Amino acid sequence: MNSRRSSFSPHRMRDQTSYASRLSRPSPSNKVEVLIDRLSDPQTVATIAILLIGLLYSVSNVPLRLGTYRFTLRRLFWHLVVALIPGLFLQTVDRWLNPTLDTTPMTLMLPHANKSDALSRILGLDKPGGVMASVTQARRRLSSVPSPFKPEKCKPPGLGNWDNSCYQNSVLQGLSSLASFPEYLSGPSRHGSKLPSTSATQSLLGLVADLNSSNNNGTTLWTPGILKSMNSRIQQDAQEYFSKLLDEIDEELLKVVSKSHKPLGLKPRDSRDFEVDSRAKVRSKIVDGSEMASITGFKNPLEGLVAQRVACVQCGYSEGLSMIPFICLTLNLGTEPGACDLYQRLDAYTSVESIEGVHCAKCTLLKNKGIMSLLVDKFRASGMAEDRISEHVDRLAAVETALEDDDFDDKTLKDKCKIPAQNRVSSTKTKQMVIARPPRSLVIHINRSVFDERTFMLMKNPAPVRFPVVLDLGPWCIGSAPDGDSDEKNQSPDDEERWITKADASMAACEHSFTKVTGPIYELRAVVTHQGRHDNGHYVCYRKHSGLNKLDLFEQSRMAEINPGDQDVELENIDQSELFSQEDWWRLSDETVTKCSENDVLNQGGAFMLFYDCVDEVPVRTAALEGADSLKADQSPMEPKELTTEAIDRPFDREISDEPTELAA
Repeated sequence: MNSRRSSFSPHRMRDQTSYASRLSRPSPSNKVEVLIDRLSDPQTVATIAILLIGLLYSVSNVPLRLGTYRFTLRRLFWHLVVALIPGLFLQTVDRWLNPTLDTTPMTLMLPHANKSDALSRILGLDKPGGVMASVTQARRRLSSVPSPFKPEKCKPPGLGNWDNSCYQNSVLQGLSSLASFPEYLSGPSRHGSKLPSTSATQSLLGLVADLNSSNNNGTTLWTPGILKSMNSRIQQDAQEYFSKLLDEIDEELLKVVSKSHKPLGLKPRDSRDFEVDSRAKVRSKIVDGSEMASITGFKNPLEGLVAQRVACVQCGYSEGLSMIPFICLTLNLGTEPGACDLYQRLDAYTSVESIEGVHCAKCTLLKNKGIMSLLVDKFRASGMAEDRISEHVDRLAAVETALEDDDFDDKTLKDKCKIPAQNRVSSTKTKQMVIARPPRSLVIHINRSVFDERTFMLMKNPAPVRFPVVLDLGPWCIGSAPDGDSDEKNQSPDDEERWITKADASMAACEHSFTKVTGPIYELRAVVTHQGRHDNGHYVCYRKHSGLNKLDLFEQSRMAEINPGDQDVELENIDQSELFSQEDWWRLSDETVTKCSENDVLNQGGAFMLFYDCVDEVPVRTAALEGADSLKADQSPMEPKELTTEAIDRPFDREISDEPTELAA
């Protein structure tokens, strides 16, 4: 009995222990309740929310790629919101908040870019002090806190690309690197005129200031919708976008000038007005109005003049120099597969080209004069009456008069001289183009497109092109070539400049010849390269940028135009030499920005566009031509020697008329 109790008692104890342990364990339903209770704790919710917000914020700006499109989650969310809001609603609210805004007529089908700009204005994202100013200030305060996500203060801002717009981003970065370009864009405000905030000029001015501001270093900016007018899903050309953008800016500035221009009436004009108008007539042809060029502040720093000479090899006649304006100097690369340098391309651009089979009016008159003289002499020698040869005598007199007056119009040859078109004389003529007026900022386009005769399609010439950091444009300017057949050997540097009229002689010295002119001097600011084939590829910009430069003062002055009371910076007190202090080269592939060396930039053989700023715009003549032989052996356009400090009359200081300029004899 006792033994049975003793054996039973331990077993019962074990059963009670296991039962108690089962009661102490939570059931599956209890686990869910415990988890819900813990998640309901306010401290837990706050911790998770902070972690999620920080994670989403750090990931929202990470560039993503879907096929050929690049985007960020933050930008994708913005465009989704813009697409969902009706355009008519955005226009109504935008006009209510901005009654003075010059907008397009209200329409239901508002472009997506315009809707995005309107929503930005409504939220105050386009100016300081808007409803989002507190968010921006909070972000700036947080940026001072040490963090691994803190942007690099020396890295320039990149431009986002989610719609295949690398060609736009590279051009905008290149234009932002030019020191003279912001001054040109701010011309209307400096002359008391205003452009709407939705204009391309104001948008580009703000974007240039943002790209040069150290406050935006290490961030990604986005191009305003008005500047994306060439946006397309197909491959685009950077040079085409460059030309279209500047043409649109010229049109906007022309409208401002035409509104602010007041006719003088009977008021006497200042003598300086005639000088300004004479320099601006060629430019006025482009913008269809002389008012724009009459204000010097509106002068495009990228604009220069090319002088073109067409002369006959047989008679030596030339109609003079035709002045052709340009904002981008296009140098054709041709079909040469080997490497070349910029000097060779400039030589090819300014070389004397022979053109066969061209009608020459003077050669036609000279030939007819000889034939008519022989006929008249023969008729008179045969005793023919004067009344019978009067017609030939009159034609001979008309031909001689046309030669004396240099009247070579088609109407003169046809009506007065009675020379039909089939009797015109064809000869060989030469054509040459040289730089007549160098621009303040030089943009060079390396045209790599060539026509493939086998496939009858355009193809890209990938030949590498070398280019210098410092460029002396003097050897390719008019008047730089010495004329060995004239009296210029005995001329001093102060003598009047004479343009070479010989048909087969060059007006420019080019690289491998002694140059009479040195300067202007340009410094490389940016390079746009193209990677890929002719019909597709990727554009990358290399530009100089200073982490903390004084171009921020320009942005402050621009903001002071909105709030004059806040202006505390005077640009006149800035040393121009300090604007670009401690600059480095950066590689900007859309929003991906990396630092690189100068050698990396110069070794980029796929150069497509070059951006140069003028650092010394006054050309000078060499001391004496008799020392040309000794200097020619070791002088290069990059390293001029023994130069005088006397400045010559710049080619663009001459008066430029609508008619071709007559060459000096």
